[in-house]
Amino acid sequence: MFFGLTALVDDGIVVDEVKKGVTSMFPVRVLRERLGADGMAELHTVVNDAGRQWKEDVLAITAERFERRLAEEIGALRVDMAKEFAVTRADLAETRVSLFKWSFVFWIGQVAAVTGMMAFLLRTLGPR
Repeated sequence: MFFGLTALVDDGIVVDEVKKGVTSMFPVRVLRERLGADGMAELHTVVNDAGRQWKEDVLAITAERFERRLAEEIGALRVDMAKEFAVTRADLAETRVSLFKWSFVFWIGQVAAVTGMMAFLLRTLGPR
């Protein structure tokens, strides 16, 4: 799918360097002679406006691509975070069960120890 001269899908091409000072086929002097001063001013205005419009179009397309990629990455990050949070919740639940189990074992041991000491004290210090 194309929009103007550019594809809507990113093709991965990156421009590293732009050559400046490229000479055109028609020298400026010949254009000035044929168009005159007013014609050159109008041509300059048209070329600048076209360049400005092209720049705005390129920036808009680039911003749309960036926003799309950012949305995709954020979506992937949310999915990853949800998975990790689910694993963390499961580990936390398992830890709570284990902690409750060992607490119960400790309480039973304490009750048995206190009961044993009370029985010993009642036998040794019992009625005289």
